[in-house]
Amino acid sequence: MKKLIVLAFVAFAAVQSFAVGLGLRDAFIVGSLMGDADGNIGTGDAFTFEMLFPVNENFGIHTGAGIEYAIYDFDVDDYDNYHRYIMYVDMSIPVLARLNFTPGFFMDLGVNLGLNLTTLSWAEYGSRSTDAESIDEASGFNVDFAAGLGYVFKFGLGIDGRITYGLTNVFDLDNVDSNRFGIQIGLSYWFKQR
Repeated sequence: MKKLIVLAFVAFAAVQSFAVGLGLRDAFIVGSLMGDADGNIGTGDAFTFEMLFPVNENFGIHTGAGIEYAIYDFDVDDYDNYHRYIMYVDMSIPVLARLNFTPGFFMDLGVNLGLNLTTLSWAEYGSRSTDAESIDEASGFNVDFAAGLGYVFKFGLGIDGRITYGLTNVFDLDNVDSNRFGIQIGLSYWFKQR
């Protein structure tokens, strides 16, 4: 853990020396698993350290790294009050092209790369619940298409909305077709703007 903190500090100091924008973003996620895992709803959160590499005043590369999680609730029709839950925790790496329409208003378009850290499943039936167990069949790497609009105020506060659509299966199973869909409502603060 100490090595990770030192590495993060060195990376932060290195990017400070370049002409990049630096910020933090937190987004509330509402979404679902689609395909064979249809019939569920999920909520979660994404917290990322953001970087913006401007090419000119109208275009830039928006990237970063952070943690994203979502918990999906599956109702089982045959049983009342029976729910199965799946939780994904990913290291999230957005790679987006940013188009600036005005000095504050922008559009992001690209992909979000997810490195799966853990995937857990558990069930609840009334007041009883099972222990969370790791899902071995979860894909270790996911790619989502991402598109969004937002606005950054002159003092650094930003708001945005983003849609993500999974381009890869979240399970490494031959007969299961399942990808993610999400809507993110984000709040960011850019402490170094470019």
